Amino acid sequence: MMRGFSAQLRKYNMDNEIDAVITWVDGSDTKHLDKLTDYLRKRGLSRPASVNADRLSDLGEIEYCVASLLEFAPWLHKIYIVTDKQTPAFLNKQLSPSAKNKITVIDHQQIFSDHEDKLPCFNARSIQTMLHRIPGLKERYLYLNDDFALLQNVEIDDFFIQKKMVLRGQWSLLPPKKLNPSGLKRQLKSLLNRRFSPRPSYLYAQQLAAYHAGLTYRYLKLEHNAHPCLKQDMLELEHNKRELFSNNITPPFRDHRQFMVYAYSAYRHIKSGQFCIDKQHKTLTLYPGRQDLAQTNKLMQQANEDSSYMFCCVQSLSSGSPAQISSIKSWLGSRIPVEKYWH
Repeated sequence: MMRGFSAQLRKYNMDNEIDAVITWVDGSDTKHLDKLTDYLRKRGLSRPASVNADRLSDLGEIEYCVASLLEFAPWLHKIYIVTDKQTPAFLNKQLSPSAKNKITVIDHQQIFSDHEDKLPCFNARSIQTMLHRIPGLKERYLYLNDDFALLQNVEIDDFFIQKKMVLRGQWSLLPPKKLNPSGLKRQLKSLLNRRFSPRPSYLYAQQLAAYHAGLTYRYLKLEHNAHPCLKQDMLELEHNKRELFSNNITPPFRDHRQFMVYAYSAYRHIKSGQFCIDKQHKTLTLYPGRQDLAQTNKLMQQANEDSSYMFCCVQSLSSGSPAQISSIKSWLGSRIPVEKYWH
């Protein structure tokens, strides 16, 4: 990088601080469980797969997520934890000054202001669509699930080069049904009218985001790691595409018509050419429910030996065996100094 540009970039980063936003829920909390059960009962609904026990369980993953941000991204301005009248247990411990100064809990009521009729909400995609409404949120921010973590030091330009996004993933063609841009309007209308009901998968929600952002034949399948976002993209969605915005915040549970807003933000930058692809760093994704203990340990050892692993995601930790859970938490503890920030 040229010296003059490096100095310019450092000044830009100093003048334009970055926040991190994490969504979190403790589904085993009695009050939250009662709220969910009551909501379903009153509407005669069965419990959707998107809010099953494994998806909502809390085994302390958020501690590793937050501690990794404090340790490996000390340049972050604030770390916001968005939740529904809950507080992660670690915040009741003795916090270090850096943790105390940076961490703020945000309630759903704050971001759903003027849209209280959409509460209670048990849908991460609806909640993600409202994150830009966090009071005081910086223009540039990182979005993380509570099961994401950093594994090594990161810099601002691992996510943003000024307003250009640094993205990670693999290029993929959009499904053949949707390759004809002239048919896009009809196809999206078909989605909204529920003429068919695809599974509301992670991949499908990215594909919808790609179409809404104006991509036509390929998109970047984003990995499970920290996602760079720009608040202006979300404000434009809220104020200039009001029907699309409203449709995305309405479902109380995950719905096949919803798209990933952080993917939407990324794809807008792909559309405008304001992006670059990071091919150097990797994400370790663990699936305790699908992998046995030997596979899990092998993958973690691989990440220890390969310095290109920058991120980690543990999908549904509670779905693993007791031995897997213990091994994963032990490994995370060896990589992330949680005790440095609270005890």
